[in-house]
Amino acid sequence: MGILIDDTKLGIPQGTKEERKKLKSAYVGGCNYLIIKHMVYTRSNYFSDKEQKQLQRDEKNKGIKSHIFQNCIIYVNGYTKPWNRLKLHEEIVFHGGQFKHYLTKLSGVTHIVASNLPLQKRIQFQKYKVVKPDWIVDSIENNKLLPWQDYSLLSNSDETQRKLLISNSNLTAASLGQNTDCNDPSFISNYLSNSRLHLLSDWKSQLRSNFLSNNRHRHVSPNDEFIYLHIDFDSFFATVAYLYRPPHLLSCQLDKDPIVVCHGHGNSDIASCNYVARKYGIRNGMWVSHASSLLPSSTKLITLPYDFNAFKLTSRILFDTLNNDFPCFNHQVIPISIDECIALLPRSPMYYSDTLHKLCQDIRDKVFELTQGCTVSIGVGHTQVQARLALKLAKPNGIHIVLNDFDFDDIFLSNLEVSDLPGLGPSMLNILHSLDPTIKTLSQLSEKFPTLESLKRIFGNKLGMKVFLALQGKDDEETRRLVYDTENVFAKKTISLEINWGIRFQTIKQIDQFLKRASLHLIETKLTPYKYCTSSITLKILRRSKYAPIDPPKYLGCGKCDSFSQSSNLGVPSDDPGVICTELQNLFRILACPPLELRGVGIHFQVAIKNSGNNVPNKLGIDDVLQKENISKRIQTPSPIITAGEAEVQPPFLMPPNIPGIRLCPVHANKSKQKRRQISPLKNSRIYKVTNFGPNNVFDDIPSTFQIDFLKELPTQIRNEINQERRIYSKAKKSEAETLKRNIAKREVEKSKKTSHFIGGVSIFEPIKFQNMDSFQSICNMIVQWIRETITDSTGPHEKDVKLFKRYLIKLYNTNRVHLVLRVANIISTELNLCSTRIINDTTITQSCLQQWDNILFNVVIPILHQNHLTFQSERNINIEYDV
Repeated sequence: MGILIDDTKLGIPQGTKEERKKLKSAYVGGCNYLIIKHMVYTRSNYFSDKEQKQLQRDEKNKGIKSHIFQNCIIYVNGYTKPWNRLKLHEEIVFHGGQFKHYLTKLSGVTHIVASNLPLQKRIQFQKYKVVKPDWIVDSIENNKLLPWQDYSLLSNSDETQRKLLISNSNLTAASLGQNTDCNDPSFISNYLSNSRLHLLSDWKSQLRSNFLSNNRHRHVSPNDEFIYLHIDFDSFFATVAYLYRPPHLLSCQLDKDPIVVCHGHGNSDIASCNYVARKYGIRNGMWVSHASSLLPSSTKLITLPYDFNAFKLTSRILFDTLNNDFPCFNHQVIPISIDECIALLPRSPMYYSDTLHKLCQDIRDKVFELTQGCTVSIGVGHTQVQARLALKLAKPNGIHIVLNDFDFDDIFLSNLEVSDLPGLGPSMLNILHSLDPTIKTLSQLSEKFPTLESLKRIFGNKLGMKVFLALQGKDDEETRRLVYDTENVFAKKTISLEINWGIRFQTIKQIDQFLKRASLHLIETKLTPYKYCTSSITLKILRRSKYAPIDPPKYLGCGKCDSFSQSSNLGVPSDDPGVICTELQNLFRILACPPLELRGVGIHFQVAIKNSGNNVPNKLGIDDVLQKENISKRIQTPSPIITAGEAEVQPPFLMPPNIPGIRLCPVHANKSKQKRRQISPLKNSRIYKVTNFGPNNVFDDIPSTFQIDFLKELPTQIRNEINQERRIYSKAKKSEAETLKRNIAKREVEKSKKTSHFIGGVSIFEPIKFQNMDSFQSICNMIVQWIRETITDSTGPHEKDVKLFKRYLIKLYNTNRVHLVLRVANIISTELNLCSTRIINDTTITQSCLQQWDNILFNVVIPILHQNHLTFQSERNINIEYDV
C-alpha cells in the first residue's frame, strides 16, 4: 500500500511553484528526484532510501587504517552475544566491513552472524557462511581476518559429518579476502592462476610452439595428400577431475552419476560435465543451481574442483604417446587444443580400413593405460572435414572411419546434425532455422540447398563456399592451410587480457593503477620474452546497464552490461610500458565510463615482430636513413609562392638514374592552358611542387595506369629493380624518420594557425558571459566556490545550474575555445581530488555530492571535449591532449 504525498499533508506553505518544489524535495530526505503531487511513495521506496542513508552514514564512520573486514558484507541475525547487534554494527563498519541492515537476498552478503538459528533458517542458510559473533570479536583482537570455518554455527548441527583436516596457520587476511579486491597488486596473477580459459590458452600456445620447434625443416605442399586422424578426449575435464577426485567422493562413479567440474556451488559456472549429466540436459556454461534443478530429487549432482596440474599432465601424455610411441606419424601431430589434435598419415595402399582401425585401437588402449582411465575417440578421413564429422559419430569412446565416397553418403550425413558442421555458430543456425525449421540434419541441408549459389545467399560468399565443400567432404582453402602453412596459422596475431569478475573501482586513480598493472603483465609475459612489440592497442570495457542491479546475482560478477571499445594505432610499434600504459589511460578517458559503473576490462595488443636490424630484408631503419642524409635537410618546409606557369610539372613516373639504355625526357604541361595565377604552397601541394631529381628518387605510392604500362615494356631485370626501389622507398616513408619529419612540419603549420585569430596580440573573439561575468578568471573562481559549497549540501548542485553551466561550455566550444573548456575540466578535477582527500577528516563533505560532481565531469564536461574531432577543428589539425 503506497502513501499519497500531497502539499497539505507535508505542511508545505504557500509560495511560488519553484519554492514549493524545493521544499518537497527537502521533505523527502534530500533525494535527487522531485516528488510531485499525488505521486505514490511505496514501502520499497522508503526502505531503499533508508538503506541508502544508512550506507552513507556507515561510510563516514569507517576507520582510516583498519581493513580487517574489507570486502566482507555482513548481516546480523537475531540476538547475539557477547556483543549485541548495535556493537557489532559499529565494529564491522569501523574495521572496513559493510553492514547489511536488511537481508533482501542471500547472494548480497558474504557472512551471516548469529548466536542461534531455528531449524527453518538452518535449512535456508545451509549453503552460506553462518558464523558466531566470536568470529568478529576474535578477528578484531588478533587484528586479522580469522578463518570463518572455525566459528561456523551450522557445523554443530551434524557432529557425525567428516571434516577435512586443513591447516589454517598460513591463511591470512590477504589469502582469504583481499584476493577478490581488484586494487590488490596480486589480483591479476591470482585471477589468471584460477582462470581455466587463461591456462588453456597458455598450454595451447605451448603445444603449438613445441610442434613448430619439432618440425623446423618440415616441407608440405598444398598438393600433398594425407589420411587425417582426428583424436579427442571424451569429456576431458570431467574425466580427469574424477580420476583425481577428493577422498570423500571416492564412492561416485563416472558412468552412473552426473558429474560437473566447477569452482564452487550455486552461481558457479560449469566448465565441463560427463555424458551422464548431459542426458539430463546439463551443458557447459550453466550455473550449478540451474543444473541441480534439472535432476530428479533422487539424483544428486556431483561437483568436482579443478586440478590444473592433472589436466596438464594428462594432455602431455596424449601428445607424447603419439609422437614417441607411434613413429608412423613422424611428429606430424597438429594440436587443436590441449585435449584434441589431428595426426597425419601419408596416403599409402598399406593404410586401408582394417589397418587404420587397428592403429586407432592401439592408440586408444595406450592412452587409456597411461592415463589410468581416460578414453579417446578417433575419426578418420581423407580430409579434415571428413575426419571431424567422423569424430562426431565416434563419440563417446569409439572409432569411425570414412575413406571413400560410399562411406560419405546420405546415410552418413543423415546421422549428423547441422550444428556438427564446422563454421556454423548459433547466429547462422538461427538464420537457417528461420528460413526452414524442418532442417535438422546435414542430409536435409544438402537436399534443400544443393547449389553453391543457394548456400551463398544464406551464409554469404566465404561461409557458403565452406559449407558447400564440407557437404561434399572437401576442405576449403582456410582449413587446408593448417597443414601446409602451419607456421603462419599458428603465428600470434593478437595478445589479450580480459577480466570480467571482481572489477569494482571507486576512483579514476584506481583504474589507472589497474591498467598499469595489466599492461605491465602483458608486456612482461607476452611481448618481451618473445621479442614482440605492438602496433595497435584496443581497450574494451563492460559498463553496468542502466537498469541492471548494482549487485548482480553472481558474487562480484559483471551482471548485465553494455560493451564499449576504443582503439589506438601507435605511430611506431613499441613494447615500452610507459607508452602503452599512457595510451590505455587515454583510451579509458575517451570511453568516459564512471568508475563505479565499470564491470569488466579487456586489453588487446596487435602483435608485430620486433625488427632486428639487418635481419629484416628490404627495410630501412631510422639509423640507415639518418646516415644517408641529414634529417634537417630532408624536412620539407613551405615553398615560396610560385605561379602555375613557372611550376615544374612532375612527370607521372620517375625512373631511377643511371639505368643503361634509357633516356628520360622531361614532361611539360600544355602551355596554352597555363594560367599565371598565384597559388599558396600549402594548397594543391600534389600538383604544384618542385621535384628534386637527385640520388634519392621519389616514387608514387600507387602507380598510375601509365606507369604500369610503361613498366610492362621494360626488361624483366630492370622492372624488378624498379619495383624493389619502390618498395624500399614506400617502407622508408613509413619509418620513424619520415614520421618525425612530418610532425615537425605539421607543428610549424599549427603554430601559424593557432594565432590566426589574434590582431596585435588581442583575440578578436567576443567574451562569453556566465552569471553576468565576462572575465574567465572570475568565472573559474566562481566554479571553485560553487563546488565547495555544494559538496557540503545534502542535495548537491541544482539541476538548472548544471544546465546553465553546460550551455556556457557549449558556447565556448562552438566559438573555437576548446582550450577554455579543457581548463574548466582540469579545475573541476583538481578540486574534486582535493575534496576526496579531505572527506576523511571533514565530516561536512558528503560522498553522494562528490559522486554527483564526478558524473558532471564525466557526462557533461568531457563529452564536450570529445566532440573536437567532429567539427572544423579537424580541418585546422589541432590536436588536444588532456589528462583529467
